[in-house]
Amino acid sequence: MNIGKYMKKDFRTVRPETPMREVARQFFESREPVLPVVDEDGLLLGIITIDDFILIFLPEYIDLIRDIDFIQNFGALENHSFSLEEILFVAEDLMQEDVKVLGVEDSVLKAGAILHRQGIPRVPVVDEGRLVGMIGQTEICWAIYDMEGQD
Repeated sequence: MNIGKYMKKDFRTVRPETPMREVARQFFESREPVLPVVDEDGLLLGIITIDDFILIFLPEYIDLIRDIDFIQNFGALENHSFSLEEILFVAEDLMQEDVKVLGVEDSVLKAGAILHRQGIPRVPVVDEGRLVGMIGQTEICWAIYDMEGQD
């Protein structure tokens, strides 16, 4: 089974110069965990995961704390305006550039293996570098149990 039939073809993208407020809006409105970053010709430049986005607002020491249940709030961090981050960061600053991609003819199981190995919720599907789809765990699950779609 190849992923061409199952990949998501209706998805949102952002450009490298997209400001953070717009990236946040795209995540909120699309309810997607991954936003592809493309140039004006639709060529894939990278992806931003929602984790990448959220991490710019968390303190760097958060990875050093094993159990964060004792933290009731982040005090001054929660009360400060994020306008500085809005000014300083654009999509290009957050995007992961070395992302595995798939082709339309790649197998569903290969897509599943890449999702698992990369630890990301969706993988871009490209044709000659141009983004044509996205595939995630939900689409792979459907493909595995879609008896009509089997080759």
